Amino acid sequence: MEIAFALLRDARETQDWERWRSFRDLLAPLVADDGDYRDRYFHEKVLQKLSELDRTAAQELLQAWSPSSGDLVAGLRKAGCLAEVGQYLEAEKLTKEVLDAIRRAIANSGQDIHLLSLEGWCMFSLSLVEQALSPRFGPLRSEYQERWRDLRPFDCDPWQHWDATRLEITNKSSPNDEGQRVDYVEYGFDPGSTTSRKMYHFGFEDGVLPSFAFLRLFETVGISFYYPGVDIGSDVIEKACQRIAPYVSYWTPSILLRCGQHKAISSSEGLSRFAVARLPDSIVDHLHHWLGKMLDDGITAPKDSAGTSSEKQMMLSMIEILSRLSIRLDEDGLNQDFSRALGVFENLPVEEDEDLCGALLRWFRRLFFAADIGTLVTWLPPLMNSRLPKLAGISWANHEIRRVEPAAEFPVGAGSIGLEEVRGQ
Repeated sequence: MEIAFALLRDARETQDWERWRSFRDLLAPLVADDGDYRDRYFHEKVLQKLSELDRTAAQELLQAWSPSSGDLVAGLRKAGCLAEVGQYLEAEKLTKEVLDAIRRAIANSGQDIHLLSLEGWCMFSLSLVEQALSPRFGPLRSEYQERWRDLRPFDCDPWQHWDATRLEITNKSSPNDEGQRVDYVEYGFDPGSTTSRKMYHFGFEDGVLPSFAFLRLFETVGISFYYPGVDIGSDVIEKACQRIAPYVSYWTPSILLRCGQHKAISSSEGLSRFAVARLPDSIVDHLHHWLGKMLDDGITAPKDSAGTSSEKQMMLSMIEILSRLSIRLDEDGLNQDFSRALGVFENLPVEEDEDLCGALLRWFRRLFFAADIGTLVTWLPPLMNSRLPKLAGISWANHEIRRVEPAAEFPVGAGSIGLEEVRGQ
């Protein structure tokens, strides 16, 4: 069973959905009579939908998932998934229920290390949900901080493990460095027994294993990759994704998209022009088909123009990745993406959102650069007949239609032409 679940997870991380479905179907009859395995199975199915960015399907699975009575880990993991699909009130309620159950179990069983560790991570998750709901709940609320301090002698303070893993990932030492000293506490066999040590890093560590551990920690302890208004370490997540990219190429963009970190994707070395040019054709085809389908389905379309909405950030990131893939697409792929980009322009009031408008115009510009002259000629009539943006009340555009009109990016010779010239021909 453990091997089957490990293979199921591997298929999810590599986005080999045919292999994932085969292991899913294999496990289905085996987990029916075991509550713990059934909860793990449900959790894995939810994670698969989140990896595909299909939040609607993930919500449906979460509604059908009732963790087994007494399975505290399953409750914590479900709460993390609820937070990722934006159901923060439900996540807060469930996390508090799990925390109460953990503390009752501790009162009955004494200093159980497993329960103490669960309590620490449950408070960690709850503090993030509370801060997402209200900024006045900081991530280090005094009562949590005091309890985490009590858990430290038992090696159950989550912040120690969180910070230590982050340090391993962001360690910038190299083989030529004289050494980087790290002070840490080593916990003995008996609770409360500790030894202070100094460790020197002399480079040669690429941080791959800590990166895998850090990213898998989110799903293991029930932490969402995104909390509005809360930075859970986007720079560390990006660094971890860079380190694992050579080993699990598909997992990296999925995580960055789930984080809603558009700026991290835009500045990611893994999506630089050089990196995209070197991507294997299979990865380019996979990313193009997957992200194109997500955009076509419209499941991540922003509900409003709020700059903090995770849906908007996800759409910006998908557009950015698709636009960078333009240099690797054949004529059919370019035509598909031109239709997609024009569809976004036609169906969404992009002029009301400067960020979305900028991302869309970059996409058109990159498509125009990648297309040959014959393809460009076929694109000109749809551009000329596209809708006129409504600029009334849009201050950032300064009533300059070229700032929101895709035709303004259309190349003519070495330059580009404005909308007025296009419409006048």
